Amino acid sequence: MPKVPLCPKCHVPLIQDMKGALIADVCPQCGGMLLSPEGWRIAQEDWEAALALENAYADTTAMPLLVLEMVCPLCEQPMDSFYPPQAPNLSVDHCPQCG
Repeated sequence: MPKVPLCPKCHVPLIQDMKGALIADVCPQCGGMLLSPEGWRIAQEDWEAALALENAYADTTAMPLLVLEMVCPLCEQPMDSFYPPQAPNLSVDHCPQCG
């Protein structure tokens, strides 16, 4: 049985969800998403699906956590953070090792 990845911010198990053709592992607590390289490609072509997933899982923590360095839930390496020009309000953390 494959290991269920944990949210690097909240440390709770991620759940798999789908909007359109986009499949992502989503944190039910903070709303963060883990995308495969293929999922990232789909998200770049369909920002509406990515934003629908983000909006479906709003941050439910009483006080949002501020994490200065996110680590990849798959390989535990530090991730890079950026805001894509197509969705400037969407913070994306990218693992250089996992894609």
